[in-house]
Amino acid sequence: MMRWCSFSFLLHASGLSLLLHIKVVSPFVPRSSGLRPPSKAKLSAAKADVSKVPVVVCPGFGNDAIDYSNPLEQGREKGFVTALVKRGFDPELISVLPLKRYEWARVAGGLLELDFYLGTAKPTGLGYGWYVRRLRQTIQEAYEKAGGERVVLIGHSAGGWLGRAALGDGSWDVDSDDTTDSNERVRSSDRVRALFTIGAIHQTPQDESTCVTRGVLKTVAELYPGAFLASEGITYVSVGGDAVVGRPKVEAGEDDAKLGSPESNEAYRARGEGSAASVAYTSYSAVSGDGLMTGDGVVPLEWTLLDGSKQIVLDDVVHSINEAGTTIPTDKWYGSDKVVDRWLNDALEEAGIRTTNGKTEPFGMLGNLFASRDDESSPLRRLMLAAPALLLPATKARAAETPSEAIRLLSSKTLPGLGPPDVYYPPYFAGRWKVTRVISSSDDLPWTDLKDNGVELPISISCEARFVPYNAGKDFTDFDNQSNDIPAIADRSFNEKALNSALAEEISKLFSTKEPVIPTVRSIDWTATNPNVLSISYADGASKEVKVTKRSSDVSGDGNGVFSSEFRRITDVPAASNGVGGIPSILKSRVLTKWKPGNSSKTAIEGIEITYNERGMLRAGLDSLGSLTSSGPSNQEDWRSTKTKILMERIS
Repeated sequence: MMRWCSFSFLLHASGLSLLLHIKVVSPFVPRSSGLRPPSKAKLSAAKADVSKVPVVVCPGFGNDAIDYSNPLEQGREKGFVTALVKRGFDPELISVLPLKRYEWARVAGGLLELDFYLGTAKPTGLGYGWYVRRLRQTIQEAYEKAGGERVVLIGHSAGGWLGRAALGDGSWDVDSDDTTDSNERVRSSDRVRALFTIGAIHQTPQDESTCVTRGVLKTVAELYPGAFLASEGITYVSVGGDAVVGRPKVEAGEDDAKLGSPESNEAYRARGEGSAASVAYTSYSAVSGDGLMTGDGVVPLEWTLLDGSKQIVLDDVVHSINEAGTTIPTDKWYGSDKVVDRWLNDALEEAGIRTTNGKTEPFGMLGNLFASRDDESSPLRRLMLAAPALLLPATKARAAETPSEAIRLLSSKTLPGLGPPDVYYPPYFAGRWKVTRVISSSDDLPWTDLKDNGVELPISISCEARFVPYNAGKDFTDFDNQSNDIPAIADRSFNEKALNSALAEEISKLFSTKEPVIPTVRSIDWTATNPNVLSISYADGASKEVKVTKRSSDVSGDGNGVFSSEFRRITDVPAASNGVGGIPSILKSRVLTKWKPGNSSKTAIEGIEITYNERGMLRAGLDSLGSLTSSGPSNQEDWRSTKTKILMERIS
C-alpha cells in the first residue's frame, strides 16, 4: 500500500537533487561573503613580515595552554605553535594565553551574579571576566615584546568569541573590566592587527534561554556585532570545519559520511552514543538548537562563521586536538600541521602580512576583484551588485586570476538573508553529462515503501543533465560557446525534467505498475536570471513551487571541488477531482552536496548528496488545520534523510 499521496522531488543546486516528502533542517549559509573590499584603514596600514608579527593564541573552553604546544603529550612537533614556527613566525613572539585546565572551574563564579539567572551575563562578569582581563594583559605584553608591532589573535573555540570580547568596543584598558571609555586615546586597533577564529561559536542558540554562557554570547553579539572594528583596521577571519553531519542515534557502521576514526566510534558505541555523527548531533543541538547540521563535530559550520569577516570553510576538519568526547589524538583539527596551510595563508593575506617565501602579495587578488570600483561601497551599491537581475555586473573590474577566484567573486555577491545568487561550479562542469544516481540509504519515502514491497536499497537511476557557462545568455542561447575560464551553473529546468522522467520510469518499474506513480511534467518555469524560484505544473493538475530561501557554496583551494547547501520552501498543490489544484501543503528541505573530479581529465565527476527533509506543521488535505491544534502524533517532527552517490560522465 503506497502511503505517499503528495510525493515530491526537487532540484538542488546541482540540478540533480531528489526531494521526497520534505523536512526542515536549519541551513548553513554564511551571512556575509568571504570576499569584501578592505577598509581604507586596512589598505593604508604598513604591510608586515610574518617573522615580525606577534601572535597570541586564545585557548578554547576546557583547554590548557599545553594543548597548543604539546597536544596529548604527542611531542612538540605535533603542536600548533610548532606549525606556526614552521610557517615563518618567530617562536619568541608566539604566546599562548597562560591557562591551566582546572581554571575553567572559575566559570562557575557566574552563579553568584543575578545576570546569570536572567540570561544577561556579561563577558566581564565573574564567569569569564578573568579570561578577558588575562587576555588583554597577554596582548599588551606581546605587543611590547615585539617592539610595538600589532598582535594577531588566533581564537580557538570559545577563545574566538572571548577574543571579540577582549577587543570590546575598541577602547583599550588592560587593567579594567570596563571597555566602554570612549575617551581612551589607545584603541584596540593600536594593539591588535587581526583576529582569526577557528571553530569558534559566533551565534547564540535558536532558543537563547538554553545558552550555556547564560547571555555572554548574546551580549558580545549585541555590543560588538560581526567584524565590529574592521573600520578601524582590525582584520577578521573566521574558519569553520565541514566534517561531520549530525544524525541522531547512528551506529558507526551505518554512516560512511562521518569522519570519526574506528577507535573513536568504538568508544562511542561502548558508551551507547552511536557514532561520530550522533555525538555531533548532540553537540550541535546544544550549541545551536538543531542537531541536523554539518560542522566540525562539535560546532555547527554556520555558527563558526562571523558576519563581515573573511570566511573559510574547510572540508574534513574537526574541532580540536582529540576526537570529540575522547582522548584519542587527531591530525585533522584546525591547528595540525597538515591542516594549517589550508587557512593560514589566506588569513595572513587578508591581514596584509607577507610570508617568508615572498610569494604572498597582500590584497593582490582583492585588488583585481575590486580594481575599478569607486570609493563608495554603500549598502545600496552592494545590494544592486547582488541583485539576481544583475547577475552579470556592469562593473569593469579586471578578470579574476583563476577560475576559482572567479567563482568566489560571483558567490560573494550575496543577497541579504539569502546568500549567493546561484551555485557556481568550476568551468569543467559545463556540458552534457550522463548521470548515475545511486540511492544508498534512506528512511524517507518512497524508498521505505519500496522496502515494504521487497525492494532493497541501493537503487540506481540514470538520466541526462547539463551545466552551462553562467553568462550563456537568456535561454542559454550561447550554450555551445564554452570557455575554459567561465564558471558554470546548472540548467535546472532541463535537469529537473530529465530526472522526473527517469525517476517516474524507474519507480513504476519497481512497483510493477503500468499506472504512472509520478505524474508527467507539463511545464517548468525557471530562468537563470531568477534562479531562486522554480515552478512545475503536472499533467494531472498538481503543481509545485520551489523557492530557495538560503544558500551557500564554496570551492576547494585548487578550484576543482565544490561544496553547496540550499534551504528551500516548497509549496505543493496536489491534484483535485475538479481538475484544479487542491489544498496546498508547505514543506521545507535542506540538501548538502560535495563534488570532485572523478579522473585527471575531468571527464567524470563524483558527488555525494545528503538530503534532510521535514514535513511541516501545515499538511495537505484536511490535516492542514487539524495539525495546528492537535496534540497527537501528527504534530511531532518527522525527520528523514536520504544519502545518494552520484557519478557524472561527460557526453561527447
